[in-house]
Amino acid sequence: MITATAHEIRLVDTVGESLLKVHELFVETIGPDGVENLDSFRLTVSPLTSLPLVPKIVEAYDGSQLIGAMLGVYLRRVNGGMVLYAGVREAYRRRGLYTEMRNSLLWELAVESPTGLGFVLSEVEDGSWLHRKYLDDWGGFDAPLDYVQPAAQGLWRRPLSLVAVPQAANRAEIVECLSTILREVFTSVYRISEPEGDLDFLRIMDSIRVS
Repeated sequence: MITATAHEIRLVDTVGESLLKVHELFVETIGPDGVENLDSFRLTVSPLTSLPLVPKIVEAYDGSQLIGAMLGVYLRRVNGGMVLYAGVREAYRRRGLYTEMRNSLLWELAVESPTGLGFVLSEVEDGSWLHRKYLDDWGGFDAPLDYVQPAAQGLWRRPLSLVAVPQAANRAEIVECLSTILREVFTSVYRISEPEGDLDFLRIMDSIRVS
């Protein structure tokens, strides 16, 4: 548990009682079009849905009120992490809460890696404040490809920037393994069993630019 002024950050059980509140917070802060429905969300956070994934949730509280949450997964096959959802209630924004939750989540993801977490991925809107934060403050870079979030699990297809933040792996190592990483994201995160039959997956793979 990490404590800070006026709020508290907690790692919670991904099948715990607060799951409904976390989903509601994501819908409120991200918007219903950006969050899968509750049944699909339960599958995403269940440790039994996909053995190659280890889901982690951190929550932020002000007293008994849930004010923020972040969901990420450890990708066993590629030794990386991915932030799937994050939200902070409007009244609590611009206080560093997102950064605190992210730091806590990255710590928990790193615990799962026997050799050191290689990288962390995030899907972000191009040019958004969060996109700039990743690039300017957290050492991230845009993966050299034309990425789209696939239409899966009730989510709409939409173009996004796929940002990678190096940890134990360097930028060149991450780019070299992009095709393997992408396949893992489509199969394990989005549960698309045969990505080679998905047009978006094929287009993204064809767009990878390796200098």
